[in-house]
Amino acid sequence: WPSSNEEEQKEFIAQSMWISQKLRKMRKSCVTCMENNYSISQQLRIASKKGARKVVIIGPEELRTKKILIKDLSLETQESLPLEAFL
Repeated sequence: WPSSNEEEQKEFIAQSMWISQKLRKMRKSCVTCMENNYSISQQLRIASKKGARKVVIIGPEELRTKKILIKDLSLETQESLPLEAFL
């Protein structure tokens, strides 16, 4: 988890689920990984094996700055966007 603070964990989960719902409403395929026993590199490998072209990464810094990180798995690029611009 991004934090051992219970309130921050709740905020992280709420934001992640909200973004997932928005993506689904946009008819985007979306899987939310809430496992805390997988590293980010493991999660990216899983996403790649499942055929994901892009992933949205939300960590503590992204929550704090209200941004998201979009990683293109095929081009191996990434960009940071304000949350409002993405959704």
